[in-house]
Amino acid sequence: MLKKKITIEDLAVMTQGGFREMDKRFDGVEKRLDMFGEQLASLERRVTAIEDILTEHGKIIRRQAEELRLIRKGLEEIKKYKKEDQVRLLELERRLRRLEARVFA
Repeated sequence: MLKKKITIEDLAVMTQGGFREMDKRFDGVEKRLDMFGEQLASLERRVTAIEDILTEHGKIIRRQAEELRLIRKGLEEIKKYKKEDQVRLLELERRLRRLEARVFA
C-alpha cells in the first residue's frame, strides 16, 4: 500500500470541508428547530383560543344556571301562592255557602 503524506494544505482543505459540512448540518438543525418553535407557537395560540372559548362558555353556562335558579325560585313561589290562593278560594267558597245557607234558610 502506498502511503500518501498529508500536507498542512490538505489538512486545511479537509478541515474547511468538514466545517462547511458541519455548518450545513447546523443550518438544517436550526431550520428544524425554527419549524418546531413555529409549531409550538401555533399550538399555544390554539390552546389559548380554546381556553378563551371554554372560559366564555363557562360564563354563559353560569349565567344560564343563574337564570334557571331564578326561574325555579319563581316557579316555587307561584306554586306556594297557588296553594295559598286555593286555600283562600276554598275558604271563600265555604263562607259563601254559609252565607247562602243563612240567607236562603
